[in-house]
Amino acid sequence: MKRAKLLLTLFLSVLLFNSTIAEAKRGHTRHKTYHTYIKEHKDRTVYVGRTSGYDLPNKNLSRRDNTHHMNKKGYRQAQLDRSSNNKDAIRGREQQLIDKYRAEGRSANKINGISNKNQKKSKYINASNREFGAP
Repeated sequence: MKRAKLLLTLFLSVLLFNSTIAEAKRGHTRHKTYHTYIKEHKDRTVYVGRTSGYDLPNKNLSRRDNTHHMNKKGYRQAQLDRSSNNKDAIRGREQQLIDKYRAEGRSANKINGISNKNQKKSKYINASNREFGAP
């Protein structure tokens, strides 16, 4: 009986392992990841955004970029900035980048990623600083 349980456990482990490898080969992850990206215009203005998905970062970004509203305004292909499993860190990172490019006079973002009225704003910024440091 113990041997049967051991064999069943081993079989299920191999099955799960093979399934995980197959998903990775197809470019899929089993968990959601979050990303910030930058789109630059030839006039050097910059649009910052965030996206997420269950695929590899570049695939998630490509899917977002294919129908991006800034494409019609002449913005180039989105470039991956950072990826994380931490949604809060990515949300903070987006706002930090918007602030950075605004200070340089280059931001194309019309609104903040995080409202100044949002009570969790410092939580998001702190999460970004812990994970990525200051932009």
